[in-house]
Amino acid sequence: MKKLSFSMIGLSVILASGIALAWFDGSRKQAFAEDVPKPESASKFAPVGNLQHLMEYINEPIFQSLSSALQNQPRDEETWAEVKSAALILSETSGLVAKRGKTVTDEDWQSSSLLVHTEGTKLYLAAHKKDYDSAKKYLKSMRGGCSKCHESFR
Repeated sequence: MKKLSFSMIGLSVILASGIALAWFDGSRKQAFAEDVPKPESASKFAPVGNLQHLMEYINEPIFQSLSSALQNQPRDEETWAEVKSAALILSETSGLVAKRGKTVTDEDWQSSSLLVHTEGTKLYLAAHKKDYDSAKKYLKSMRGGCSKCHESFR
């Protein structure tokens, strides 16, 4: 099982907390240099990357780690800690995702993000209780929120 180190998870949390509102351009081909903020705006919590970067570099790897950690019932504290950490990061970043899209007023966009947040929060709490069955159920529900959004907006 591939595990994220606590330093990588910590870095992900720091990166996620430093990202503010921005418009999603939907293009994977956009040059990264165009997305780099001017130095004077970085101290004002300007976005560091676009929504695609948030998903590709933070949410997708964290979700893969979470899915991997829950393939079998965690047997040790370290694995449960990774599950809690990943669920927390995904729940928290879902608010950033909700605020950053072109369609921030779109009900489907908002409801998908809220579903990830709500079910991720439940997963986080289930992990605290080491309730594997509930954690798996909430992971599946979170995946449904992600899929709903990806089907509608990709």
